[in-house]
Amino acid sequence: MLHLSPALSFLSQILEQRFLVDSFLLFLLQLVW
Repeated sequence: MLHLSPALSFLSQILEQRFLVDSFLLFLLQLVW
């Protein structure tokens, strides 16, 4: 199960980046509206 932990950390990084991008896009949309 140790070989799964790098993949899990990689996936968590991707999810965090996507969440940041989504929140940033929502912020831009609120500015436009």
